[in-house]
This record gives sequence, C-alpha cells and structure tokens, in this order.
Amino acid sequence: MIRRLIILLLIVGCEGVYTPKDNVHPLIGSWKLMVCKTLSSGVEEIIYAGEEFYAMLIINENETFNYSGKFLNNEIYNGTWSTSNDTLTLSSGANKFKYSINIDTLTLDHIFTWDSWIQYHTDKYINN
Repeated sequence: MIRRLIILLLIVGCEGVYTPKDNVHPLIGSWKLMVCKTLSSGVEEIIYAGEEFYAMLIINENETFNYSGKFLNNEIYNGTWSTSNDTLTLSSGANKFKYSINIDTLTLDHIFTWDSWIQYHTDKYINN
C-alpha cells in the first residue's frame, strides 16, 4: 500500500510546493538601509539608519526601481535599473554602483566626485 502511494506521488507530483524561480535576479525585492560608511579626505564616517537618516530601495522584476529616503532632504527617485557583472546602474542620474549580495545583505559601493573632491560610499541594505 505504501509503495503504491509513493509511486502515485512520484507520478502525480506535489502541488503547492515552493520552488524558487531560477530566472529571478537576486536584486529583486525591498532593501532597507542599515548603515552608510563614507571616506573623504582620509576621514571615515559611519552613519546608522534611524529617524533622521533612512532609505528604502525597491527593485522590481520589470526593471524599474523606487528609492525613497532622507539624508539632508527627503529624496524620492524612480527609474530603470540594469546590471552588468557586478555593476548596478540606476537610470536616475546615471548612477553606477558595485554591488554584492551576501545572504540577505546588499552592499553598494559608489564614488562621488565634485570638482577635485572625492567621497567613497559603502551602503549596506537588508532585504526587507
């Protein structure tokens, strides 16, 4: 009797069993900022997200993104995104970031330049 049941399950399969989609990019999802680390003129600053400093990055399957956050001002950006190797490009302002994902943590590295001033940014987000 048990053999018949096992054979029946093998033939029919199991409905409702979750299987991850192989073609879904790992960036897809909602990412909440945890910490921002900057380096400028040899001075390192670490800022943890809270009431005065926060951000949410939503990356959609249809290659659009939504960013909302607060640093100096409230900021909202919408646009398209793409990747090439380990580079994430956000269309709003043609921003390019080196990215990596470790389990549920997204790390974005970016270099800001203004005239002769350079600032290195490393932002860490958690999958929300």
